[in-house]
Parts: sequence; structure tokens; C-alpha cells
Amino acid sequence: MKLKKNWMIFMLLISVALSGVFIFEAKARNVGIFSVNSEAKANTEEVLRYAPGEIIVKHKEGYDGSIEDILKSKKLQGRVLIEGLRRERLGEISGKFKRENGDIINASKYEIPDLKFKAKKFLHKVETERQRRRYGNGRRIFIRTEEFGEVEADLDEKKTVDPYTNELLLALNKDENVEYAQINHSVETFFSSTDPYYSLSWALENTGQSYPAGTGRNYAGRNDADIDAYEGWISDKSNGAEGIIVAVIDTGIDYTHEDFGVCSLAEVNDGDSRTCPKFVPGYDLYNKDSNPMDDNGHGTHCAGIIGALNNEKGIAGVAYNSVLMPVKGMGNDGKSTDWNLANAVVWAVDNGADILSVSWGVEADSEFLETAFKYAHDKGVVSAAAAGNGHGKDALLFTPAKFETVITVGATDSFDNLAPFSNKGSKIDIVAPGAYILSLRAHNTGDSNYAYNGNYMVGSGTSMAAPHAAAAAALVLANNLGYSPEDVRTKLRAGADDLGAAGKDDVYGAGRLNLANILKTSEEKISVKIKGPGDNEILSRPFFVIGSVGGGKGFIENWQVYYKRQNSDVLIKAEGANCSGSDSENIFSCRIDTNGWEHTSQYDIELIVKAGNRSIVDKRTVMFMGIEAPLNLTANGANPSIPQECPEFIINWKYPASYYRGARYKLGSAPLYDDDGIATTTKPFTIKAAQRGSQDLFVWLENFRGEKDFKNYGKVALNYGINPEVAAPSGLSAVIEDGIVALSWEPSARGVYPIIGYNIYKSFSKEFNGVPINESLIKEAKYETKNIDNATAYYFTVQAVDLRGNKSEPSFPVAISNDSVNTFRDLIIERLRERWERWRETH
Repeated sequence: MKLKKNWMIFMLLISVALSGVFIFEAKARNVGIFSVNSEAKANTEEVLRYAPGEIIVKHKEGYDGSIEDILKSKKLQGRVLIEGLRRERLGEISGKFKRENGDIINASKYEIPDLKFKAKKFLHKVETERQRRRYGNGRRIFIRTEEFGEVEADLDEKKTVDPYTNELLLALNKDENVEYAQINHSVETFFSSTDPYYSLSWALENTGQSYPAGTGRNYAGRNDADIDAYEGWISDKSNGAEGIIVAVIDTGIDYTHEDFGVCSLAEVNDGDSRTCPKFVPGYDLYNKDSNPMDDNGHGTHCAGIIGALNNEKGIAGVAYNSVLMPVKGMGNDGKSTDWNLANAVVWAVDNGADILSVSWGVEADSEFLETAFKYAHDKGVVSAAAAGNGHGKDALLFTPAKFETVITVGATDSFDNLAPFSNKGSKIDIVAPGAYILSLRAHNTGDSNYAYNGNYMVGSGTSMAAPHAAAAAALVLANNLGYSPEDVRTKLRAGADDLGAAGKDDVYGAGRLNLANILKTSEEKISVKIKGPGDNEILSRPFFVIGSVGGGKGFIENWQVYYKRQNSDVLIKAEGANCSGSDSENIFSCRIDTNGWEHTSQYDIELIVKAGNRSIVDKRTVMFMGIEAPLNLTANGANPSIPQECPEFIINWKYPASYYRGARYKLGSAPLYDDDGIATTTKPFTIKAAQRGSQDLFVWLENFRGEKDFKNYGKVALNYGINPEVAAPSGLSAVIEDGIVALSWEPSARGVYPIIGYNIYKSFSKEFNGVPINESLIKEAKYETKNIDNATAYYFTVQAVDLRGNKSEPSFPVAISNDSVNTFRDLIIERLRERWERWRETH
């Protein structure tokens, strides 16, 4: 019995060990996702979209620590052991990088053994459940874990990230020393191998010719549904982009191919253009060695579209004399990760690439790859990226197609239709041929069914479209030295043949690539015109700029209306509707709000069009004599807040300038409208208050053209029949000496009317008797009286009187007698003390 139990334990251990081998071996075979050509495999790659156990972290500038330092103080629910992690910094692979300013992109990839084990274990459970439900209905499942309990997984969208990795990312992204942390995505080529129907380069010159499929079938396209390569080469002054370096970041390049000049690895890497003029030294970032040989075929096919020699062999590339830089960032399965490919981008930029041809991606976000392509863009390197083979999905869902720094390229067929596999959307810059494209075949790669005469093959995908655009970009640079990446983008758009809806659309972008148009398109064809207001026109209120931007279809990057005060260096962007655009505009009307403009000042109105490396400007100068509010607006010439007994008011003001003819006024509320208010050319004028109380009178000025600005008005209050409150005096005190009582107090604060005097009141109790003892108003805040009896207590109060005879409340009383002076409180205390003494005597 014991032997049987031990045997069962032994078999269980063997089973667990084998399952672990299965997980790791599955990863070793394929690290990518969304493979168009591979058959479905019952392994972890069905749900895998990243490299388990690997995290990419971009640290804040100046931080030189590690995630080990960051995570050691954090309590992780998943209990991932951080020990034994391996760190690889961007820019340090094999010492091949040429860095001028140190580690420009402070990013690292971390491999954490314990995280890798736990992540794979979780993903294996997901795959097991996926296989069990392959023919079922439910696609959202829950996986039981020891640390997190039940975790939800999505089987349809391949968006599952294991909870251990997710927890680490959340912790890192909250740390002050981390700019961002992300998974290391699996990335794949956008290659779609279909039946081989094409034997000639219809993409370069389409006459409607048939191209054999190799299976007895033939297809034919439509005449001129091509990039007009031959016509473009006639206009080309660079001999096929000679000297421009195009980095093909892909599965490598077969440099031994006859259409590349049959070079050896030594000749590629010696840097001597005499031994192998087609190549500059490349690198293998996937295997981390100096041999970028293509072991998949994808990279060679793309490179052939760009730069196959015009040597009477095989085909000719679009930029046939460009120099290729083979940068291998992908494995023999056509897949890789963010980390490898970002390193490849940075390596290509640092080693002198002018153009990056990018025919791969992933349906996900990647800040790390975005950082790498921004680095390329900032260095002046052009990136042409495939839109992706999502069969009509939005290219903004795909990395790197979504990045602002890349030129995004969709694919067309030989009828100028959007290829069915191509993505689309607002991010598409242009489209280019991508269906049944004949190009080079790398040695011992590809399906022989797609081969043509051994060394060539037909392929389809946006992977084939992007190299057409990259090659065209090389020709643009060669013919326009000093162009920026955005100049090149604009040039490619400008020369495209418009397809679909007029202008740039979400299917074809600016249109299908046209080499002939690109090499002869000139920004001089763009017309920029302000049609109104006229030069030196006098303006007095908000106005409209009428103008047009014509020509240069697709070449115009943007246009914008600006204004500035003359002699100022600060251009202010007009924010109104129709004040800017990104394409030609036959006529536009842009409203300029003159709020804040200085009166009697000159302003410049400018219409600026950005086109390529130029700014095209049309300008008008105007004089702004705005309509201002009236100055010194008064009612009866007095303080407008002082009420009066008569309901009639005389309104007067001053004109701020000499070009006014009168005013409009309105009693009630603003604003004033065109047919609202009463017009007057008389100054001053008389108006009668409509009712007792306070009412506002609004006054707008009119110039000699009858114009007025409803936002600039004067306002005055008409106060009729109001008795305002008068503030009571305070601080009343009394001093008696030789039978004379001297009173003093703090003067009352002025109200609506000024204080003209005070009344004094005396009584035998604290009750106010309302009869003053003074015959006339006391002008100062003091008073003396002799009218008191011996051994008698008196209460004195004082009251203020204003100009209109309005009286305040009486002040707080002060109590005195002829033998002492007390406040009312002291007097009460004294009387209580007397009563206490009498009580003691009687008890």
C-alpha cells in the first residue's frame, strides 16, 4: 500500500514537471499573437499577447535605481519574489549603440524569474479552460488562484494579463520615480500570404495586364491603378534616392540575394560602399549579434519593394539606389516584443538611418514603443508604418500605426480598391499597393506555392504597402535635402491620387501614393488670400475675416487666422469657428472678437498656411477705433447713489473721442439690441424715473456710421424717493466737574447723505424720551450742559441727523449724577451695593 502511494506521488510530480515544460516550450516556439498565416495551436500563445515575466519601465529623468528598490517596500498580494531579476537598459545591448548624451531614453526591461513562473502557470490554466470551451458559448471565464481568488479572463480578445504582472504594473505606475511601466507586448508582421496571382510589378506600372497565379488562373487590374513609378523616375533628380539610408526593421534581409548584389556578411559589415554599395552595417537585435540575415522572408520581401537594384534582374525597387540598413528585430516566426523592436528603432536612428520602414505591429497601446518612435521623429528620421491587417478595423487601435510620429499606410489592390485585409480610419495618411506584390524571396524561406521563378515571391498585406511609402519618402528626401519628417508626410499626401470621398477620408487617407505627383508637387501652387477686411480699413466692433486657401491638395498641413497689435511680436490665434483648417478652402468666414483691443490702434490680421517646410502668409492691417462706453456718466451732476425727491433726472456724459454722434439709452436692464432703447443726439438729456426706488439707466454710444458695441455701455442709478439709513453715534461718554456735564462721542459714519449735526436727549430713566435739550443741531461731536439737580441721576443719549433730515437711532445711554459719573452699568452696581448695605444693617 505504501509503495502504491509513493508511486502515485512520483507520477504526479512527473505530470507537473511535464506540464511546466509544455508551458515554457510553447513560449519558446512562438512569442507573438494574431498570426495571420499560422494554424491554430492548442497552447498558451492563443491567449498570450506579451512576454510573461518581463516588464518595461521608463524611469523619471535622473533616477538611477531599479524596480527592486521601488518594490521592496511594497506589500504585494501576489507575493512575487523580486530576487534574481535581470535588467537590460535601452541603449546598452552589446555595446553597439552610439549615444551622444548618455542614456537618452531612461528605460529598462526587467525579467523576473518568479513572476515568469507564476504568470505562465496562470496562462496555462486559461489555455486549458479555453480548450475545454472551444465549442462552448461562454468566452469569459474565472481562474482560481491562491493569492487573488477568482480572476476573470477574456478568451475572445486575447486581452488577458495575469494578476501577478498586473499588480506589479499598478504598483510601479504609482511610484514617483516611474514615468510609466508596461508589459512587453508580443508584436507581429503584417504579412498576408495569399494565392500567387501576380508575376509582374503592377504596383509600379499597371496597364491592366494579367498576372499568373501559378495554378492556371490569371487576374488583371485596372489601367493606371499604380504609383506611376516610371513617370516619377523621369522627374527624379537623385538617381533613385542614391545615398539615402532606409532601415528595414523586420525579420532581417537576405543580403546574398541577386537583386541586392550578392553581398557577404563581411561586405555588409565592413562599411565600405565599394564592396557592397546596397548595404550599410546592420544588426540583429533579436538574437543580439551582428548578422541580420533573414530567416523568415518577410523582411527581404519588404526590402525588395524599397531597394531592389535596377540591374536587369528580377524586379526594381521604388527607390532602387537607396542604401538599405538591415535591422533584425524579429524572429523566424515573424514575431517579437516591444523591447526588441524599440531597441531596433533606437539603434537604427543612432546609426544614421534617414527612413524607417515598419511593417509590423500589435493591437494594443505601448508607451514604450511610442517613446522610441518619438525619439526617431525628434532626430529628424521619417517612419513609415503599416496600418495593420485588421480587416477594416480602426488603425488607431494598432501600435505603432496609431502614433502621431509615424506616417500610417493602408493597402490597395490593382483596382485601386482598399484591400479587404487593410485597416482604415482617421489616422491613415495615404494608401499604397499591398495586394499580390511581387518582390524578393529570402533563401530557404516562404511557401513555395507563392514563389515565382525561385528567388521571388508574391505577398499581400499592409506590410507591402508601408515599404512603397518608405521608398517614396527616400525619394522625397533625396530631392529635398533638409526636409523634416512632417515635410515628407505633407509631400506624400500632396501627391496622392485622391480616391473615395473628395479630400482626405477615413478609408484612403489623402489618397493612393503617386510617385510622379510627389516629385513634381510644389508648394508654389498654393494660393492664400484675405478678401476682407480691406487693407487699412477702419473697424469699430467684432468683424469677419473673409479669405480662401486654394490648391496644394493634400500638401497643406494646416492654415490658421491670427491677429496682433502692430509692432507686437505676439501672434494671437483666432479661436472662432472657421478660423483654421487642414486642407484647401474655397472661401471661409472667421469671426474676430475685438474684446480687449486697444482703441485707435493698428492691428495686423494674418492668414498663415503651413505647407512642407514653408509658411505662406497673407496679411492685412486695420485701424481699430472701437466704440467705447461714455465717460463721466452722471444723473443731475451729483453722486448717482444719492436719492432725490424729484423724479426727473438730467443725464450727461463725456465722449471719449470725436467720432461719436450720439447715444442710445434704456431704463431697466442690459443688454441693448438693434431695435431696443431710445436714440438721442442731444447731450445732456432729461429722463423721468418710472417709479420710486432705485433704477439703472444704461447708455450706449454711437459713432458717425450708426455703429454701437452692445458690450460697452455706461450705467448710472436713478434713486427717487428713498430714505436711507443713518448710522448712530457710538462711544458716548460723560464727565461732570463743578456742576457742568461734558459729553463726547465718535462721529457717525456718512451714509447716502452727509451728517450735518446731532441732537442731545436727557431723561430720568433709560427710556428714550425723544425731546432734544439743544435748540439747534450740534455741529461737533461734543456738548456741555448745566441743567442738572443735586443728588439726581440722569441718562443722556445722542442722535445723528443727515442732510435730508433723516435721523439715526439713539446712541447707547450714559448715566450720571451731580456727585459722580457712571456708565449705566456702574450705576446699577452702585445701587445694588447700597441695597446690600441696608440689608446688613437690618439683619
